[in-house]
Amino acid sequence: MWQEGFKRIISPNNHPQMSSRIEKLAGRMSLWSGNHVQVGGNTVYVNAQPVVTPAVSGTYSSRRRAFLVAGNLARATHDVYGEATKDDKVVTEAMNKKQPSWKVSSRGDDVYVNGLRVMTCADGDNQPVIVKNIQSALEAKPAMLSKKEIQKQNKAWTQKYGYKKQKKEKNA
Repeated sequence: MWQEGFKRIISPNNHPQMSSRIEKLAGRMSLWSGNHVQVGGNTVYVNAQPVVTPAVSGTYSSRRRAFLVAGNLARATHDVYGEATKDDKVVTEAMNKKQPSWKVSSRGDDVYVNGLRVMTCADGDNQPVIVKNIQSALEAKPAMLSKKEIQKQNKAWTQKYGYKKQKKEKNA
């Protein structure tokens, strides 16, 4: 566990702070998506457009579910654009040089992008709006939010819910 203050002298840290680990993995996921997919706070963005802020479901916080959805969306965009080489440049050309074709659909509680399940909707998730948002964002001009904006949203979420405090998120 990450120790703060005097506890660091008695029990030095041998692992990165959880928030640092999450930030690093989120950046890696964005690169893998061609910088098309990002998570800020508990909202998933595709091409800098908010597509879903998942509801709390069981033991999964909204933020945790956001990362699960973003990971699946990153796979879908990676299959089309490949990986970005820089963390501030969006890949704008598809690997096969053709204009990408996006098919966003739903079956039961599941949402799919080009046949890949990207999320299972829970109580509080508005599936028709999520499908529409994802379709619209994937067809939008390639873009990404600035690191500063993502950090601002992450900080706001952490201040409200934190990693240590374990405050309960409520379905909004």
